[in-house]
Amino acid sequence: MRRFLTGLLLGLASMYWYAYEKDAFFMEVKNWFAWASHDPGVKQEKVFTTKR
Repeated sequence: MRRFLTGLLLGLASMYWYAYEKDAFFMEVKNWFAWASHDPGVKQEKVFTTKR
């Protein structure tokens, strides 16, 4: 029973994260990579593309 409840809570938490926090997480990762790989002398290119 303890395993079932733990799995249920983890499943609900992962569904919540996927539905509501995934986009914000990926945007922050994209911004971090853009900041970390920024070179002032290089023409800016898009590393990640987003379809909207």
